[in-house]
Amino acid sequence: MNTSFLIGDKIGRPKAEGLVQHVGIYFGDHRVFHHLPGKNAHISTLHEFAAGQEVTLSERKTDVDITRINDRAIESLRQAKPYHLTDFNCEDAANYVLHGRIGSPQALFWIVAAVVALVGAGYVIYKNLQGSSAKKA
Repeated sequence: MNTSFLIGDKIGRPKAEGLVQHVGIYFGDHRVFHHLPGKNAHISTLHEFAAGQEVTLSERKTDVDITRINDRAIESLRQAKPYHLTDFNCEDAANYVLHGRIGSPQALFWIVAAVVALVGAGYVIYKNLQGSSAKKA
């Protein structure tokens, strides 16, 4: 396991068969802030965070303000905002602690992909129905 992480690093490990990354913020001394369904925001060991997977560096800021990161992590722990896949997930929580704003590019990608797939499927169904109607006429 990679132990060369620095305080404030955003780290990740594969989740959902590698389709997405579970992310958290490294706080030193093998501690990680992260957000999980059923556990919400919490601190766990790097080993627990890894859950048997390889943990990799997702982002390293060069201008880390450890005090602000720590304050935002404490605020998140106190608020205990529930985990929600599209509204407030692990990436939202990590980005809030690290940058002071929520955002989940992974969730956005999958939402857009689902919309595109639904539109595509709708188009195929529409064309098939059109073809069926033309054959009957």
